[in-house]
Amino acid sequence: MMNFEYKGKMINVEAASIFYKIAMLTKYETMAILKDKYKESWTEKAESLFHQEYDHMEAFIEQPDKSQFLKVIYYGEMLKMEIGMTPEEEQHLASFSGEIYSKLGDEKQNVLAELTRQLMEID
Repeated sequence: MMNFEYKGKMINVEAASIFYKIAMLTKYETMAILKDKYKESWTEKAESLFHQEYDHMEAFIEQPDKSQFLKVIYYGEMLKMEIGMTPEEEQHLASFSGEIYSKLGDEKQNVLAELTRQLMEID
């Protein structure tokens, strides 16, 4: 896999693929949290943008290229605008990882642990 540049930084394709696999593993738990937090602004359009972002993550995992990476970013940004997520809220969203983890069954927790191990092994 070839790495590529984005905004002056090199993107490690292997690491991005693993991050996206983790996101796919927790897709529905993440969506439930977003729906709960952004009740008033979670529209059909927001849900569509969410699914489009994840569709491009899946496409990137299957065939990593810069185009799919940029589409993930684009749809993610459009979703944040649609629901009115602030940069501070985006940073706070990372704190929900414990809540998401607790909602996963044992099998998904094991897969998550393996993906995390793989991520840590990347130079």
